[in-house]
Amino acid sequence: MSRGPGFPPTFTMNTTYTMHTARTRNTIRTQDQGFGGFPMPHQIVGRLVQKAFPNIGQSLHRTVTIPRTATLTSQAVGGPTSPGARPVPYISFDAVVGKNSVFLDLSEENMEELGGVEYRALGMLLWIIAAVSFFVSLALLVELIEWTRVIVSFWNTTHLLCCSGAVLVSAAMA
Repeated sequence: MSRGPGFPPTFTMNTTYTMHTARTRNTIRTQDQGFGGFPMPHQIVGRLVQKAFPNIGQSLHRTVTIPRTATLTSQAVGGPTSPGARPVPYISFDAVVGKNSVFLDLSEENMEELGGVEYRALGMLLWIIAAVSFFVSLALLVELIEWTRVIVSFWNTTHLLCCSGAVLVSAAMA
């Protein structure tokens, strides 16, 4: 229906109630609706532990909490260390390490020294990876040689028993 030119159309809605307007909400939790409405075994065990030991969740949370920063102090300085600081031999300055192992408030000298430590660590990692790769390849080669002997002996035995004549060294050809 329209009021005339220039006016927006107006619509009316029937507000009588029908049978389908009042619906009940399902009170079953979404996580319990799969697998026939039964919770998973880990959920059952979790609920039993929670009922048996109601404060265990909070005590576990307290023991797993990690501090935001850690302080590293140099063993070379030899001065007093602050409580909670960890002495390390590979740097000559005190450093604060934040989240994701980010060093906080370093000077240019400290960054260069830390870069040298990282460079030496990467060099050592290169040698370790190369040595492990070499020795694993050597061990696999030794095992391959041993298994080659076993495979050849099975090949010869099988073909001799089957009288197929397909052996590596045939006396009939000589």
